[in-house]
Amino acid sequence: MNETAFRMILARENTSIPKIASKTGIGKKTIYLKLKSGKFNQKEILLMKTALNLSNEDILTVFFNW
Repeated sequence: MNETAFRMILARENTSIPKIASKTGIGKKTIYLKLKSGKFNQKEILLMKTALNLSNEDILTVFFNW
């Protein structure tokens, strides 16, 4: 998990974790905890992909340290 890349994408999309929590249905506290642990499951990653307009490259960079 690359938290810096995730936060850069939030800035690029002009959004915030509370807004993404609302769009995905994932609690904002849960997102903060998962950012620290680096453990998002496949369903959560797909929800983030849609909410943040992530490319496949973005997903690899953020969630898999590609």
